[in-house]
Amino acid sequence: MIKKNNEDPGLEGFVDLLKLLDENLQGDGSMLSKKKLSLDDHFKEVIEEAELIEKEVIRIKIAEEEFYENFHKHARKTRGRRRRLRILPATLISIAGNILNSFPSSLTLTGTLFGSAAVIVRFSGGGISTTVPVVPTSDTQVTVPVPISIYSLDAWTVVSITVINGCLIPSNALTTQVQPPS
Repeated sequence: MIKKNNEDPGLEGFVDLLKLLDENLQGDGSMLSKKKLSLDDHFKEVIEEAELIEKEVIRIKIAEEEFYENFHKHARKTRGRRRRLRILPATLISIAGNILNSFPSSLTLTGTLFGSAAVIVRFSGGGISTTVPVVPTSDTQVTVPVPISIYSLDAWTVVSITVINGCLIPSNALTTQVQPPS
């Protein structure tokens, strides 16, 4: 219970503090705020912000209810069974570009199911096998630099190229030859 002003010295201090706050808000604002607001305006602003927060809380609750409703619909459809995610191996269709003897180059591989995560391109030829991790430019195309161990092979050496995506099973192999410098 609040006592009268003359009975409670703490209440007088609170009233003095409110007066100081009001003077500061109406003054130059050097202590608390750069805005020149009266105490009434400041409280109105706080109430408006509180109403916005309440609206946002309601919006979040609605979104949460929709999420749980959709989740339970899906759970009913699967009847508790887990669905397996199958990742299929990539398929190579073509190779664009040449492996030039003694010169660095890049090849563009076209195919399917490369995905968006890093893939491993395996080069095998002349008794050498090496891999290069790269990120595909799309699900159907990847550009890969030719490793030095491959472009330093003799001209006309046959090189086999495969792609390994997230399923860790190599794709079909396509072959090309190391070309002599022109």
